[in-house]
Amino acid sequence: MRLSGLAWRSATQAGLIPHPKGSTKQARLRFVSDKFVNVSDSMRRQTEPVTVLNSVVKGLQTLIADTLPPGAQLLTEAELADRFGVSRATIREALKVLAGTGVLDMGRGRKTVVRSPGPSVLAGHLALIVRRDPQRVLELAEIQDALNLLAASLAAKHGRRHLDSLARAERYVTQMEQADSRKLFAEANARFHRALEAATENELLAYILDAIQQTIDEAVETGFESRINPTFPASPEGAVDVHRAILEAVDAEDVRLAEKVMRAHAAEMHQDVRSRVRALLSHGMLSP
Repeated sequence: MRLSGLAWRSATQAGLIPHPKGSTKQARLRFVSDKFVNVSDSMRRQTEPVTVLNSVVKGLQTLIADTLPPGAQLLTEAELADRFGVSRATIREALKVLAGTGVLDMGRGRKTVVRSPGPSVLAGHLALIVRRDPQRVLELAEIQDALNLLAASLAAKHGRRHLDSLARAERYVTQMEQADSRKLFAEANARFHRALEAATENELLAYILDAIQQTIDEAVETGFESRINPTFPASPEGAVDVHRAILEAVDAEDVRLAEKVMRAHAAEMHQDVRSRVRALLSHGMLSP
């Protein structure tokens, strides 16, 4: 690498490169070359631990997925360190990474165990997005509605094999009808949809929808959603009727009708939410 005279003088004046009197051009170039080699070695040493940690995390994920069911105890740190050929400190950091993503449960005073899959980790990421930009709740609602449409369709196809789930959904519709506050109405509504999801025979769909619902529930608890949605349905009777119609279509195994009613329900809810967001934006109460 060659440095111009101006670049060399600037570097020496800044104290980055010593410039003793009488140094030759070849000596200066050799010094710069050595400097770059040292910097390269230093950067490589700094990234090596990260690379090793990532490799161990991936290896543990494979080990858990292939051999350890939920509730199973993990090997000890010493055994894992020997297995992966790394230090116990590296194993400990890798276990913390997996515990943070909800894969492992590292309780104090007991062995590390594999956790059952749950929606809480995904819900945590979604909640962070919504807190950073409250308008994202609209995008989340759109995703929820699209997946609820799929859930209604699948439940209509498979629901008759899950009569217990449909019976629970019917009870929750009754609870919605009897609710005298938004909180009770929202809780019954969430339970209704979870019961419907249980009849879809698609666990991953239920997992994702549950994570979305948890995020919305948190928004309710923090008071954010009340700035956008009504504190209580404008027409609770109408909302109850829609949910009952969805359930009746599912019970009749009428896929098209279930989709049609769910789609109408989603359109009505989105129109109300969007109008309230526009009102908040026009008054400067919600940052665009």
